[in-house]
Amino acid sequence: MASTGGSSSSPFAQEDDAARSVAQQDAIDADRDDSPEPAAVWHAQRGVDFSHGENLLRAARRPDDPRHRRAEDDPVYRQLWVYTSDPVSSQYHGAIQILKIPFEPLEPGPVGLTLAIDDYEEATGFRYPGVDLDDPKLLVSQGRAPAPGDIFFHQQMVYAVCSDVIARFNVALGRDPTWGFPSSDRHARLRICPHFREERNASYDMRSGELRFGFFPAEERSGPRTLPRGIVYTCLSYDIIAHEMTHALLDGMRRRFGEPTNSDVLAFHEAFADIVAVLQHFSQPESVRQALARSGGTLDDQTIFSIAEQFGQAVGLDGPLRQLINRKNQLLRYPEAGNEPHDLGSVLVGAIITALRTIFDRKIAPLRSLYLASSTPGASLHPNYLGLLAEQATKVAGQLLSLCIRAIDYCPPVDITFGEYLRALITADRDLVVDDRLGYRDALISAFGQHQIFPADVPDLSEQSLLWNRPTTPLPKLSRGNLRVFADQDLELDEQEILNRADALGDLITDPRYKGEFGLADEAEPPVIESIRTIRRVGPDRQLDLGLVAEILQQATVRVDGRPVKVRGGATVIFGVDGEARYVIRKGVRNEERARRQAVFQRSREGRRQLHAVKEGCGCVALPQAGATAAAAEQSG
Repeated sequence: MASTGGSSSSPFAQEDDAARSVAQQDAIDADRDDSPEPAAVWHAQRGVDFSHGENLLRAARRPDDPRHRRAEDDPVYRQLWVYTSDPVSSQYHGAIQILKIPFEPLEPGPVGLTLAIDDYEEATGFRYPGVDLDDPKLLVSQGRAPAPGDIFFHQQMVYAVCSDVIARFNVALGRDPTWGFPSSDRHARLRICPHFREERNASYDMRSGELRFGFFPAEERSGPRTLPRGIVYTCLSYDIIAHEMTHALLDGMRRRFGEPTNSDVLAFHEAFADIVAVLQHFSQPESVRQALARSGGTLDDQTIFSIAEQFGQAVGLDGPLRQLINRKNQLLRYPEAGNEPHDLGSVLVGAIITALRTIFDRKIAPLRSLYLASSTPGASLHPNYLGLLAEQATKVAGQLLSLCIRAIDYCPPVDITFGEYLRALITADRDLVVDDRLGYRDALISAFGQHQIFPADVPDLSEQSLLWNRPTTPLPKLSRGNLRVFADQDLELDEQEILNRADALGDLITDPRYKGEFGLADEAEPPVIESIRTIRRVGPDRQLDLGLVAEILQQATVRVDGRPVKVRGGATVIFGVDGEARYVIRKGVRNEERARRQAVFQRSREGRRQLHAVKEGCGCVALPQAGATAAAAEQSG
């Protein structure tokens, strides 16, 4: 992106010049490439041999898009007060903090370029006025002070937390988010409804592109800091907001992860949302210090690994909605969890937490040995020692969260399983950090094994076996004419550049010599190029990783026991900056075994319940609902 006097607001602005240099040198190296080209060049016809997906152009850079520019006199960050957990947490334990989020000009609501707070109640149609966070008084005071009864603070809270989660994804992926829902808005915005309806729930609606937060009276017998029959607002829970925001971001990255083709798919949606929410706890310094103090310098504290404390108390659970570690440190294992998405998802969350605790223990082992050798047995931990531990915990959790987010680019485009996510984690980390000095990959492999999460298609659990395979057939580089992955060393693609790359990819995937490499078949619908997005990542040694990630989908009808089953297949392809396919992560569209597993699951009671939820637009429900959805699924099944 060429500068015209303003500075970029991207989290990667400092790396732009270096990134362009890398892209330019790689383009020069590609020009020098003297490897033989295929004897015959295959040209596919768009609309006949392949088509473009509805999500393809949502990642396009637009010349007039102001998110790529920041005026010189604009601040870098906007600072806003938020609850670090929810209103029931004691302020003595750091329950409020000032959140620093990337600055953008806002209209009342607030409404920015990516998010629009639309505060209306579904039942009455009443629309609350929106807070003006650009009011000079609020800019000076870091927004409105936390207050459970202040509607304007509710709006500020959801905007701040959602913006913080988006910023975390931006840093991990090196690109702006895209949404999966259709939108007529010139700059597609996710709508956020802080007071959508009276219900014990919050949800992301995949059809309308809305985050909907409920409110409800607490039970008569609720927790010690929750007023019986008092109104509980889910829009004041940091965990619930982060959870729902993650659903929307994951839907934009992998739209087909909302289709329940096996028991892991919606469970993965729930698990990934909880992973982001719980690891975000470690960005709150005082909360981390308090947790370490309570657990004697270890990561055994239950509070920091819990989700939605106030909500759980208000509905009579006698604790948080989800407790991700228990007092006995008993591990929840995959075969024991059942098929309900929240329960099954907790196994994957548990594996990530187990890995986090292992890595943390390894990193602070020398520091702990020195401290124990010089401290008085039984004495309280020294504040400076706690500070050092908290710093390491925050760093490890941040690195692990970034890896969890980056790994989505390395997942297949459909029919995800937990074992495949392990392979995505290992490959994503190995692609950026060759030397695993800190043992992140080893800890992840061990943790998944302890929770009995295993990939189905590997000979063993060695790192080398878990890496996604390189293409089995030598593939020509992504090219059509003089096409380069990054034109003119610009690291964002406009609409025409995406279309050019999609056409070049269409040539490659429909070529009869290479079609099978992408899991595609002749006896199926023409393949669809669902998305093409840029990769720009910074490794621990400040090295830059540049390239493209593309999703290819195809649908076929496979007969299982004489009954037709519609199956989606395809591939995720990771391209280097020179256009070479580094990984092809495929799911064969005519794989009969996978078709049979899909049919068996979707005909089960839980499968029918999930299909009904998706049909109603709420396949990513954050908070479990008993009875209603299951009964409706039974009637429709």
